[in-house]
Amino acid sequence: MNIKLAKIVLAVLGFAIIIFLSCSDYQSLKFPDRSVACGNRTQPYDEDKYECRASTNPNGIYLKAGITDSRDGKHYDAVLIGEQVWMAQNLNYSIPPSSRCYEATDNGDNAYCNKYGRLYDWVTAMNIAPKYNSDTYTTFGQHTGICPTDWHIPNDAEWTALINFVGDNAGTKLKFARSWFEDEDGISGADDYGFAALPGGIWNSDNEGDNFLADGLIGMWWSTENSGNVADNHFMAYNDEEVYAGNKYKDKALLSVRCVKD
Repeated sequence: MNIKLAKIVLAVLGFAIIIFLSCSDYQSLKFPDRSVACGNRTQPYDEDKYECRASTNPNGIYLKAGITDSRDGKHYDAVLIGEQVWMAQNLNYSIPPSSRCYEATDNGDNAYCNKYGRLYDWVTAMNIAPKYNSDTYTTFGQHTGICPTDWHIPNDAEWTALINFVGDNAGTKLKFARSWFEDEDGISGADDYGFAALPGGIWNSDNEGDNFLADGLIGMWWSTENSGNVADNHFMAYNDEEVYAGNKYKDKALLSVRCVKD
């Protein structure tokens, strides 16, 4: 009699569990990464961690808390693109005298820094010894560099993953809709993902006179990949729709930095 009763109880419990699992409310709780619409995007994301913020960008899936850099208190937005979370602004962490921005005041800060971020040579961005300006530096896994805690300098594979996810005309889709030079050759940014790429230009020690170049025309960001005295970068131009890979001498060029979440 006890065995029969136990079988009946188990059967009833099993049926109840099946009904519970089929409940739509439970599904949304158990599977928070289901596909969710955000503007014209549909992508799986955890609604406890991310939000669709139409007031900032109708298609941007933003990290709710953003990033607050404990070193200087600066706050950054961050966006989910595919399986990666990228800063939505260029890094603006001051390292005198190894970081620069246009028209900086004596204390190294100005509205340009706040909008476009700072430019860094490669070893400063990587936060490693100056000897690696001429020597290859081997990274093992994610490399924090000068990014805030839990964030890191992207490698080439991470840049490629971003570009591949975005697809054709990645430059146009990632560029901020404003602040790029506009003339008859200019191609406006669509900013389809909230990445908000800005043309911070570069600083080049080989240039005679004004060492700042191409602000408003080019956005160029460091990668961890390097060989000898050169390191890789990825860049976008005001008059082009793609994202390109290149390289620069580590100690002669200062470029922007975007960080990726660990």
